[in-house]
This record gives sequence, C-alpha cells and structure tokens, in this order.
Amino acid sequence: MSERIARASRETAALIVRLRLAAYGESREFRLLKPECLEWSRVDDEEVVLAAFTASGEAVSTTRGGIVRGAREAAEHLGCSVNLAAHHFPALLLSRGATERRAGQAGLHSALRYYFLRSILNSSICSALGMVYLSAPRTNLMREIGYEFEAPKRVWDLEVEPIQPVMVAHLRADRIAKACQQLESLVGDTLRAYPWHGPPIVWQEYCRESGARTATASP
Repeated sequence: MSERIARASRETAALIVRLRLAAYGESREFRLLKPECLEWSRVDDEEVVLAAFTASGEAVSTTRGGIVRGAREAAEHLGCSVNLAAHHFPALLLSRGATERRAGQAGLHSALRYYFLRSILNSSICSALGMVYLSAPRTNLMREIGYEFEAPKRVWDLEVEPIQPVMVAHLRADRIAKACQQLESLVGDTLRAYPWHGPPIVWQEYCRESGARTATASP
C-alpha cells in the first residue's frame, strides 16, 4: 500500500502509541509526566484518530479530534481554562498531535489538520480548538491560516509539565473555508503524496442539511 492518511483504530493502536511516546518524549515545549496517558484508550475509540502512514505501514504523524459542547468541556479535555463565549460551540477539539522528528518538515501535521477542518465545513460545528505551546513551529502556520491565540488564566494539565507558555488556539467557523484553501496551497504536495484513504469523517448530529444525518467530510 502507498503513503496515505487514514483513520487509526485498535488494529493500528500500537503504531500510534509508539509515535506518541517518541514525540512527547523528545518535546522541547513540555516534559511528559504520565507516559501511560498516551496509551490507546476509550476516548480514542470514541473520537477520530487520524494518522499519516508510510508505504511500509509506519505511522509518522497523528492527531485526534473530537467534539466539545462548551468551554467547560473543552477545559476538561485540555487541562487549562478556556475563555470562549457559548456561540463558539460546539467545537472541534484537536489533541494528541505527534509527528516523527525526521518527518517534522514534511507538512504532515498540517495535512491532518486540513482533513479535520474539511470535515466540519458544512456542519453546525462553530469553531476549531486546540492547545499549543508558544514556541512550537506549528503556531506560525496556524496563525497564517487564521487561528487566534490566548493565554489561559489557569493550567492544571497533570499529564505534562509545560516548559514553554501554553496557548489556547481558536479558529472561527467563518475562517475555516479559507483556512482549507490556504492549506491546499501551503501543503498541496503533502496532500498529494499522502492522499485520503478510507471512509469519510462523519459528525452526524451536526449536519446543517435539514433532515440529514451525515455531515460533509473529507474526500
């Protein structure tokens, strides 16, 4: 099988966990306190874990996405306060991002972000959220495609100890279509090298189409 981006599952969980542990252990932005938190869990089963796989089946980049319905729920997931008004919810929350060091400049994490953002274009999901570290390389691209950043008032994440300042990243719904267009331009070569494989991402209950039960999703 060729390079691809696809949804991970219990069958590929060991590859995802290995990648998470390696990437988190090498991080310059935080210290990993609880390696066991990176094991495949019920949350991984319930949410959507995407990964970029090489032709040999190795996972080289991964991100998890799920829907949160309010600022309190977002804060519980992120381990820090979230100062966003109710009209920004429900929101797509991305977490558990990890990329192999040798693939760090390939744009794979941005390609995963692209497919997640594409999946909410015609849904009633109101924004995309995530937690980043101020000096992390990905923040520059995120800012370029329209993300806004705010320092949380409190951070209580028990899984990691921050070395760099924590930021809550937020992309409004009215910027998502343009962000997808920009990502197509910025990481188009990566999207072509790692095409989507498998069924689309579906956020059923958030489809805007009257009476429909499926949401617009990745190609």
